[in-house]
Amino acid sequence: MPIDVQKVLGQELPSMPMGMGLPPIDVQKVLGQELPSMPFSWTERDIILYALGLGVGVGEVPTSEPVLRYTYENQLKAIPTYGVVPAFPALTGMLSVPGMQINPMMILHGEQVTEVLCKEVPTRADTVTTARVTGIYDKGKGALIALEATTRTTSGQDLFRNEFGIFVRGFHDERRCLVDLMDAEVRAARDVDDDSSGALDRDVLEQRARDRIRRRLDRAVFAFSH
Repeated sequence: MPIDVQKVLGQELPSMPMGMGLPPIDVQKVLGQELPSMPFSWTERDIILYALGLGVGVGEVPTSEPVLRYTYENQLKAIPTYGVVPAFPALTGMLSVPGMQINPMMILHGEQVTEVLCKEVPTRADTVTTARVTGIYDKGKGALIALEATTRTTSGQDLFRNEFGIFVRGFHDERRCLVDLMDAEVRAARDVDDDSSGALDRDVLEQRARDRIRRRLDRAVFAFSH
C-alpha cells in the first residue's frame, strides 16, 4: 500500500524512550537475575556432527586413528569446546527477564569464555543449564550485558561454565546522557552571559537536553535506515 505523503508528512511520532526505540534496561531489576533453567540433551550423533562441522577429517585419511577418535562411535571422544553448545539455549531466557525488554535484532554475540569442569566430556548426556546476569555496562553506543551459565547433568555433576558478553546495539543510559548534556547547556549559557546561567532552572535545562537527545536519535535512526 503506497504511503499517503499528505497525511504522513509533518505527523508527530509518539514519544519513545532512548536506545533506538527500545525501553531502557532497568539495572536494579536485571542485575543478578537468574534466567530460567534450560534442559539440553545430546548423543554420540551430536558429538560426531559437531566434530565434522569443525572440519575434523578434512584433508586426512577418513579411517585414520586421529579422525576416527572424533567421528566413530567406538571409543568416541568429544571435543572439549562442545561445552558452548548446551549453554546457548539458556541465553534465550534473557529476553524474558523483568526490566530487560530488548529487541533481539539489536543483539550481537560478544566475547565468550568456556571452562570445562569435568575430567572428560561425556558423549551422551541429559543436562540442565542455569544462568544469571552478572554485569551491565554502558558502552556509549550500546550496552554490554555479562552472563554466566553453568551446565550440569541431571544427576548434579558440573560439566561446563560459560561466560558470555552480549552487546545490545543502540542502547545507552538516558540519565547519564541527560547529565552530560545539561552540563553542556550550563557551560553554553555561561559562554553567552555569565549571569544568565543562574536564571535557567533545572526544568529548562532538562528540556533542552531532551531536545538535543531527540535530535541525535533522529539522526541515528535516519543513518541506520539508509
